[in-house]
This record gives sequence, C-alpha cells and structure tokens, in this order.
Amino acid sequence: MLKGEKKRLENHIVYFLGQYGKATAQAIYTGMPGHMGQYTIQGLYRTLRTLQADGIVVKEKKHYGLSLPWLMDMSALVETMQHTYLRHTYLDQLLPKGTQKQTWTFSNLLAMNDFWSHLLVAMARHVQDKTVMHYSPHTWYLVLHREHSMQFTRALLKEIKTSYTIVGSRSYLDKMATRITQDSFAHKQFYLAFPDEQLHKERNHHVDVVGDYVLDVFLDDETTEAIETLYSNTSLPEDIHSDNILPLYTNKAKIKMVLKKDPRRARIYKKKFETIFGPIQE
Repeated sequence: MLKGEKKRLENHIVYFLGQYGKATAQAIYTGMPGHMGQYTIQGLYRTLRTLQADGIVVKEKKHYGLSLPWLMDMSALVETMQHTYLRHTYLDQLLPKGTQKQTWTFSNLLAMNDFWSHLLVAMARHVQDKTVMHYSPHTWYLVLHREHSMQFTRALLKEIKTSYTIVGSRSYLDKMATRITQDSFAHKQFYLAFPDEQLHKERNHHVDVVGDYVLDVFLDDETTEAIETLYSNTSLPEDIHSDNILPLYTNKAKIKMVLKKDPRRARIYKKKFETIFGPIQE
C-alpha cells in the first residue's frame, strides 16, 4: 500500500499509471473495472488534482502520468528500504535459531494480521524451499482487509513458486474469498476441505509451513466463536455487512503466534497437503 488503507483511490491510480504508463482520466477510470462503482469520475478527477499538488502525478494535455522526480526519489527510497529490511541480518533477528522458538501475542486480529503478513514474507525470503503451505479454518483474513491481502500475496509470490492453502470449510464466504484471490493469482492454490479432511479439529488453530519453519496461530475462544457465527450466518451477497465484519478485526482478543524451526512437523504437514494437491516440489 503506497499511502495507507484510507488512500485507496490514490493507490489504484498510482499502480495503474505505474503499470500502463500515461493515460486519460477516463482511461484510468475504465481501466480499474474492479473498483468502478466505488468511485465516481468526479472523485477520480479530484484525486488526480491532489496527486498533482503532491508532486506525484503530472498532466500533459489530457494525459496523466507519474512525475519522474517523484519516481526517482521513490526508487532510491525503496532501494534503501530493501537493503535495511531484506538483508539477512534483519531476517536472522526475526526468525528463531536452532531449537529455539519465537512467541508473539496480539490484542486484536487487525494487529495480528499485519504482523502475520510481515512474518510470512520474511520467512519465504529466508528459506531455500520456495513453497508455502497454509491451513486455516476460515478465510477471515481475505474478507475485509482485501487491499492488504492482495498486497501481501503479491509480495509473497515474488519470493516463492507456489502457495498452497487448505481451508477447513466450504461455506459461502470461504468460496467467495478464495475464488476472487485465485482468479488474481495463478500460483496461489486453494482447497476447501470437507469435515473429514480438516487438518485440525480445533477451530482456533491456523498453521503455516515455510521450509522447515512451522508457524502456529491460536485465536481465543470468543474470537473463534464470532468468526464461526459470521460464516455460518452468511449464505448470500446481501448477508455481507461491514458492520458485522469490522468488529472481528478490532474487538479485544487474545491471540498467540508461535514460530519454530521443526523439520519433523514440516514433513508431516507436507504429506497431508500432498494427499490433496499431489506432489509438492521444493
């Protein structure tokens, strides 16, 4: 996310111009079909003027493009940030060594989800095995925080070959979220499990396997029950209301995350995933 979650339209414009080059306002508007309806053409023009005033966008006759001085500044900044955060000294401090384990606790899903994404990308960059396996009872992390989810998936798939996800549910919300994500990322594979195929009976337990690292995430009972209620009560598009979903992310919770290098457990999970996806290449 370039300018934060509250600056969605600004981000969409910058991403579009960065990918396709200069364009008219109408071309930008129609070129973001997934977001049409969320924004008006008048709102797009207002945002373009704001980006011009910030020195991010320049206008040439009827066409808009990214400002070269801003782009060069951003390029230099990104290079510096990559050197700071993607070198092995930083990753080594974040990941446990030997038989040690790292434990984190969080007071709400939103904070945990942000760090979860950060940690998974760090793990994927650190290991040589370029596959990731993930199990979750539901895809709550894909439903509300969609921009964050897409950004995370783009970053993850730059580091790995394929991401395999087993979801322990075949509910309407899980089908919707996985279909949207699968359509956007060909190398991210999903499987919605039947009850006898679920990896864990406990509905609070999420697992990620990256190389020999196993990351366990445990939600508290109240948060788990709230997620189960939301998913069981949603069967149609008109059942989806942000007022019902937002509290899941922001309400007080007790969440525990444990990371350990555990080759034995990693192999066990890999065999379980191969029963569904077939041979997983390292």
